[in-house]
Amino acid sequence: MRRTLSLLLVGWAATTVSAHDPKTTAPRLSVRFELGHGKALQIDYLSLHWNARAYRNILASERMLRYKNESLFGDLGKARFDVPVVIDGNRLEAGEYELGFLLEADGSWRLRLQGQKGRAILRTRSEAASLRSDYLSVVLIPNPPNAVLLEAACGPHQTRHRIEVPFLAQHHE
Repeated sequence: MRRTLSLLLVGWAATTVSAHDPKTTAPRLSVRFELGHGKALQIDYLSLHWNARAYRNILASERMLRYKNESLFGDLGKARFDVPVVIDGNRLEAGEYELGFLLEADGSWRLRLQGQKGRAILRTRSEAASLRSDYLSVVLIPNPPNAVLLEAACGPHQTRHRIEVPFLAQHHE
């Protein structure tokens, strides 16, 4: 009887803990930008919920900031580029990259892309979001003639990166 009760208690505790883990509860979203000729840029990510109180608590503790960047924010999904790209001056070969948004103590973000074919950690200017989003939202916006804007927003913050796509210039009609 005690053993059964102990197993039930452990099962309940494990369920309760995993129910509050953002990596298991956040919606998984995907955005894809077709380049033509069977090539695309794609981002798959966890759409974390904005929590102002948690955000303030994370920024107040260097230890908590480091922990959250390593355990959560630094690995929110994948970016797949079927062609080489240049993001804010950093050339990345075609391939798959881990995607994350690292939080700085001053509240600014860094875009993190890391893969076998390259690595980029780009400091960004966090600005007031033009459209407030209660969940992390990532969009890819055309920026003719040969670029795409990656825009990410969460809560009152947004950031933007220019992705130059030489492939578009070569195939632009």
